[in-house]
Formats: sequence, structure tokens, C-alpha cells
Amino acid sequence: MPGEGRTTPTGEPEGNPLEQRVVGLESSMKEILTLLRTAASTPPQPPPAAPVPPVPANPVATNPQGPPTLLPYVPPPTSNTSLGALSIPDLFPDVDATIVASIGKHEFKPQQLGKLIPSITAKATTTTYALEDGALRATDTAPIKDLPDFSTFMRALGVYFQILYRFVATTGSIQAVTDVAVSTQGYTNLLHEYSRYFTYPAILTYHIAHHSRRTREMIRGDYSLWADEDRALVGQLHRSNIFQEVKPSGSAKAKPTSSSAPARDVSSQLCNRFNDGRCSTTPCKSGRIHKCATCGSTAHGKTTCTQSPSST
Repeated sequence: MPGEGRTTPTGEPEGNPLEQRVVGLESSMKEILTLLRTAASTPPQPPPAAPVPPVPANPVATNPQGPPTLLPYVPPPTSNTSLGALSIPDLFPDVDATIVASIGKHEFKPQQLGKLIPSITAKATTTTYALEDGALRATDTAPIKDLPDFSTFMRALGVYFQILYRFVATTGSIQAVTDVAVSTQGYTNLLHEYSRYFTYPAILTYHIAHHSRRTREMIRGDYSLWADEDRALVGQLHRSNIFQEVKPSGSAKAKPTSSSAPARDVSSQLCNRFNDGRCSTTPCKSGRIHKCATCGSTAHGKTTCTQSPSST
């Protein structure tokens, strides 16, 4: 039979493709609705926990009571206690270390100022003895020739004040450091003012006495009186007659004597002393003419002339 071997499918006939797509969409919507209902009925899961940072081996404890208290001030050492640290004597290599230490202990004598300048230290010193606190003490004092002028004296005094300032700075007292800086500068200015009116030996004498009085105060921790003018000491300088006034010297003010050179030409003048009989030396010491004022004779003066003035 024709068509033998062909198989005709049985069952429902093929549907419309559009209807099939609609059926597929409905099926998908049902699945989505089912998932939404399931999700709505299930409680939400908690969020994941935050990661915990690792704990350090040595945790730093916080101070709930505020910042730590400050450590008390510790003065710097005056000796070489660590590598590279300079002591106060190291800062003044041209000055003997024992002299530097004596300034810090207020045992330095003002007569020793010459030892603070390198060019002066090689000069000889003089041992003097003075009665101090009931005991006779020997002191190597520099004679005035070791500080020959005001400029050299001020150089030495400047070194002394520098060393003193270094030692006072180690005490940690702001007041003491301020007093040293201000009062020593004021005293230096005062000495420069004195140099306009007083001789250098007078200034040195004043300083030795003034320094000795300040030493007693510095031992008590008071450095504020260096610049104070000591009126009693200034009065002693006036009374000791070493006050230097700006005026002509005594020789310039003295009246010229007969032996001094004549200020003007007197060779044509008659010598009055010869005529009075008081100048017998010929030629005349004053350069005048030995001749009688009455008769003009060179043999005698007016007092011994026999001629009357009217006859001439």
C-alpha cells in the first residue's frame, strides 16, 4: 500500500506556539511566587560578625587619670660623666681647672683676675698675707703690672663672668641666671662709665673691694647686687685723691719762671732787676739789656747812678 512504512503520530494535535509560550510564562510566574512565599515565611538570618583584630603581645595600658607627671629638673653635671659631654673646665681650656672650680665655689679672689687670661698666666705672682676671719691666710695675688691697663682688666673680668654664668646655670634657678646676666652687664657698663673719670688704678681698687662684698652675697645665692653702685667706695676714691679730672696738667698751668724759655722777644728791653740791683749776672738770665735806665751806662744800675734823671 502506498505510504507503507510511514508512522503517523498519535495523541493530541500540535498546539499554537503562542499558546505554548503563554503556558510557559504562567509556569515561571508560579515558581517565582512560590519562592517569594517561602522567603517571606522564613526569618531573616543575622548579619555576619565583624572581624576581631589580633591582640598585641604587650598591650599598652591607657592612663584614665590624665598625662603622667613631669620629672623634676636635674642640673647638668659639671664633670665629664658621659662620652662627648663637656664639663665647665673643658669649656675654658686656657684657664687652670682649679681656678675655674674656685669660681664655682665662690673662693676666687679678685686679685687673681690675671690668671684668667692666657697671656697673663705666665707672669710671676706675689704671695700676700691677709687677716681673714681671725686667721692669717696666704694668697697668690697678681700685681697690678699683670693687668697693665683697663682693657686687659675688662678682658679678664669678662672671662670671670662667663665662668660664673656657666656655674649658676647648673643650679636650675631661672631667677639666679637672670640676675647674673642682668647685673654683671650693668656692672660692666658702670666700670666703662668710671673709666671716663677715674684713673685705672682707682677702678681696680674699687673693683677689688666691690667684688669681695659681692662674694659674700653670692655664697647666699644672691647675684642681683653686682650693678649696684657702692657710694661708700666711690667716696673713698675721691678722698684718696686719685680722681682724674679732665683738665690741663699742673705744668701747663704754672707760671713761667726766669729759667723758662721766654714767651716773647725781650732782647731790646732793659732789665728792671739790674736797675734795682737784684740781677748781677751778665749776660742777663732773662735775655734783657743790663743798662742804667738813667744814664745808659752798662757799668751800674739806676739805684747807684749819680746823675739825676733831669740831666739826661
